Amino acid sequence: MPTLHTLNRSPANIQLFEQLINTIRPGDTLLLLEDGVYYCLQNKLNRKIQDIQVYALKDDVHARGIPIEQSDVLLASYEDFVNLTCENDKLVNWY
Repeated sequence: MPTLHTLNRSPANIQLFEQLINTIRPGDTLLLLEDGVYYCLQNKLNRKIQDIQVYALKDDVHARGIPIEQSDVLLASYEDFVNLTCENDKLVNWY
């Protein structure tokens, strides 16, 4: 049963990120929203999450001027967000 996890808090919220890491499972998907897109700047995200597809909401990335070229994170549109919601059995919001 795959789950879509959305994370909208910045990397400053270490406890929330650790809870997410302990909950997320292979086959799940992570979508970074709002200040969560700042994780695109950290290699920590790529080292901690394996076998997980990670997306970042394109409008939030662009609004914050984050360079994503050297990240493994894929950009997602609002339409992609809707599709990810439909493709997964559950949705868990981390805020």
